[in-house]
Amino acid sequence: MTHPLRAALTAGRTHGLPTSDPVVLRDLTNVIVHLRPAPVVARVQLTLGALRGVAWARTEIDAARFLAAAGSPIAPPVTDVDPGPHEVDGLLVTFWHFVDHDPALADAAIAARSLHELHEAFAAYDGELPTCDRLDEVRRLVDDPELRAFAQRLPPLDGGPIHGDAHLGNVLWTRDGPLWSDLENICRGPREFDLACLRFRPSPEADAAIAAYGEHDAEAVERALVYVTLFLAAVTPLVADRVGVGGRVEAQRRIDVALAYARTRSTIVHG
Repeated sequence: MTHPLRAALTAGRTHGLPTSDPVVLRDLTNVIVHLRPAPVVARVQLTLGALRGVAWARTEIDAARFLAAAGSPIAPPVTDVDPGPHEVDGLLVTFWHFVDHDPALADAAIAARSLHELHEAFAAYDGELPTCDRLDEVRRLVDDPELRAFAQRLPPLDGGPIHGDAHLGNVLWTRDGPLWSDLENICRGPREFDLACLRFRPSPEADAAIAAYGEHDAEAVERALVYVTLFLAAVTPLVADRVGVGGRVEAQRRIDVALAYARTRSTIVHG
């Protein structure tokens, strides 16, 4: 049994949840475990949880509770037990409602409209959040001196509360519609930053989602894409070895894309 799975099961037992039939749903930046037969998912934070600590995990839960109470389309934290964060053997564990995800229901345009709903509901949140650029993290994490110098030159991006990692892989599809998950990158910034998260992973579905989102500034999306790319270039190497050769190749690709921005954009001019 892996250390993260053991932490998930220990946290579950401590809070009276079943642990005899667990299913690991995902093992990458986090380990996500369905504590069957309960409709509860234990998420063990690995990469960003270790980087940001327990205070940030509390912020994520606080914001998720706010969004759930507002009826926002998110996968919510549990309400019948303490959702956490719980510290187990040096790892942070949070509890979320299990969502019966059916990819066959996916519709990019509907996902985009639900993202707009999330933004509208989240606008009233007054909790403290970092700016979406996360330049302090980027400057700590990047090894390449050229990227570090580029990050030093960039101005921060501020705005209202947003998802922070709004690509279609973070949408769970139910018969009642889409639910946005993985709120560990919530932040403040222009809404176009979330659209830039879609743009970073180009596909017909991503294009359809951006087109269906509603009113937005296309130039602001392109400016925000620089920040999205730089952040991913900084954090992807942290999980590359967990994926194997493919992960290391993708990490290098993201670094190369960020370097291309660093060499062609000496400054970012905001509109």
